[in-house]
Amino acid sequence: MQKSPKAQAIGLLTQAKEILIVGPKKWDADAAAGVIALHTVLKKCGKTSIAIAPDEMPRQLRFLPGSDAVAQTLGSGNDFVISIATKSTTIKNVHATEHEGIVDLVLQTDGVIDTSNIQFKQYTEHFDLIVTIGADSLEDCGKFFQEHSSLFTETPIINISASPANEFFGRVNYVDASASAICELLTDLFSSEPEFEKNITAELSTILLAGILSATDSFLAPNTSARSLEMAAELQSRGADQSEVIEHLFKQKSFANLRILGRLLGNLQLDQSHQMAWTNITSSDFELTETTFDDLDGWSGQLLRHINGTDIVVAFVEKDENALIQVRTGNELDISTLEQMFEGTIEKVDYGFDLLVAGKSVPEIQSHALRIVADWQEQRLRMEKTDIRKTTLEELSLPQEEILPTTNKKTVPIPKAPETLPFEIPIQKEK
Repeated sequence: MQKSPKAQAIGLLTQAKEILIVGPKKWDADAAAGVIALHTVLKKCGKTSIAIAPDEMPRQLRFLPGSDAVAQTLGSGNDFVISIATKSTTIKNVHATEHEGIVDLVLQTDGVIDTSNIQFKQYTEHFDLIVTIGADSLEDCGKFFQEHSSLFTETPIINISASPANEFFGRVNYVDASASAICELLTDLFSSEPEFEKNITAELSTILLAGILSATDSFLAPNTSARSLEMAAELQSRGADQSEVIEHLFKQKSFANLRILGRLLGNLQLDQSHQMAWTNITSSDFELTETTFDDLDGWSGQLLRHINGTDIVVAFVEKDENALIQVRTGNELDISTLEQMFEGTIEKVDYGFDLLVAGKSVPEIQSHALRIVADWQEQRLRMEKTDIRKTTLEELSLPQEEILPTTNKKTVPIPKAPETLPFEIPIQKEK
């Protein structure tokens, strides 16, 4: 009987001695926590482990122990390899000469070397195994994969992911799209192998819990599974510091981060008939708030959770003289047809996608992009074609009050019962 992907992954991890862990470009907190967690476990088991990611560690995770162990390059960064395909030529001797600040490597051969067969690359150590965390494809490993493609070709790969878009590129694919988080899968894997399980300390439990809480938006996201709740409870029983994780992931926000949120909310618009909302951040907004694109910090994806009666939100952001369209959905909608309605290269993210429109400003592309989203909503909701109409604040207020007579001939305003929940109780002001 063939072993399960988890069992195969455990087999390769326990056998390997020198392991390279690679995170994806533009990684999220769940993937980053997964890289830290696996690196921590392997080091505790006495293995040689190196963790690499094309992008810097997300700021909100830098409080985690081991976050500073993830590098962006292999080796010291000062060592290089000159690879020569000699074919039928034999190199007899190599020596170096230096003159006027130039070093010449002299190769003594018994034939001619074609210069097109010479390659320069950064020094790469030998590894028994590569583990990718959160990458849908090898190309997701970014520049690191491009610079070390031969390493990925020659070394067995364990592909660990919770994404339905994963391309199953590994020798072992520990991929489960029903999982809420990568750290949920890793918690299960560590608990299933005694050598790993004995090293699930309070520190490691905190790292894994950070990944689960981030991926599930503190269990408020629609992808939250019963298993992720069980895993979180298990990690807390092992000493995970939930309060510290929540403090860093959800409570602590920089002043710049809060200022940019204010602009997002101030520019927010809603169309109730199309069940869509949108907002924008222009270069002037960044200047006025003294913020940058990095200060957005995922706010676009969180807006939808706070808007009733809306299942899609679009954020228009000016970035480096380009316009970025960020589309986010609040439930598990199939937006593949919506992606096809846009022209350009779509970059998929959790519950949505991004599209960069080069050389355009937000005002130039906003109306057209909103019309595309509205058309898609009309098809999905089986509506007649209608104009996009901004909902006013008056339309969002409670129904008009009924005035009922009383015995003393005074009137008392009696509000109608709310038709939906949640609702706000009107406050009666004293006259």
